[in-house]
Amino acid sequence: MFKYSLDSVLNLKKQLEEQAKIRLGLAVAKYESEVHSLEVLLQELQEVQDLQQKSLTDVAKLKYVYSFSRVLTGRVKQQEQVVEACSVEVDTNRQEVIGCRFEVKKLERLKHRRLADYNYQEQRQEQTIIDEVATVQFYRQGSKG
Repeated sequence: MFKYSLDSVLNLKKQLEEQAKIRLGLAVAKYESEVHSLEVLLQELQEVQDLQQKSLTDVAKLKYVYSFSRVLTGRVKQQEQVVEACSVEVDTNRQEVIGCRFEVKKLERLKHRRLADYNYQEQRQEQTIIDEVATVQFYRQGSKG
């Protein structure tokens, strides 16, 4: 019976791959959420800038809109940094998944080769036994006749 000596390692690598996939999924979800937040901020900033263009006659309103525009611009820059950090995290997790997948595939190929070698050796042993039985029968028939 074939027993792969690295089965426990293969199973561990598969578990690590699954965990890496989960982390990647979470990172992608966080990235998408942060991108959405950035889009909302950019939309708000555009609305404020539009309002700023319309408020050219009212000085008090213009100051308020300008101040709010500066605050939103700062928040947009911060959010862009958050999005960039999330993008890096997604890329890191993606590379980890790829690395784990490579390790699993490598161990699976090795297992397949070892199984093929095992089957070949089993066939050789079986053929040797068949040959010995045939040889013994041949000599028995030759000694009788």
